[in-house]
Amino acid sequence: DALPILPLGEILAEPEKVLFIIDGFDELAISLQSPVSTSQNILINLMAKTDLRDSFLIITTRPTAVKKLWELVKKGPRFAEILGFSKKDRREYFHKFFGNEEDAARAFRVVCENEMVFTMCFVPIVCWIVCTVIK
Repeated sequence: DALPILPLGEILAEPEKVLFIIDGFDELAISLQSPVSTSQNILINLMAKTDLRDSFLIITTRPTAVKKLWELVKKGPRFAEILGFSKKDRREYFHKFFGNEEDAARAFRVVCENEMVFTMCFVPIVCWIVCTVIK
């Protein structure tokens, strides 16, 4: 089955009904000073709300790129920074996930012994995946 052709003109005519999701801003090789391509320029203008001001954006990034992202979106009306789990949060998550003290403590110990996995559990969805696999 062929994908339908989207009526781009109609969609962009009502930008207040458009949601752009940019997942992994930190992985984009974007130069804020001098965009090197048209696609970079389009992304920068969307994120800075220069184009399609009434549209909505959800942008995810790692903490290392928050400052760069903030330079783009600080003019926007809303900005939320949702941080990952601290060590205390990870321990609490394990206890809630496993439901009993013994299983939670054992699983958390296993994860703490592997620095890479423990660090990855900073991201809540990764923590859920790790808990699910251990269970």
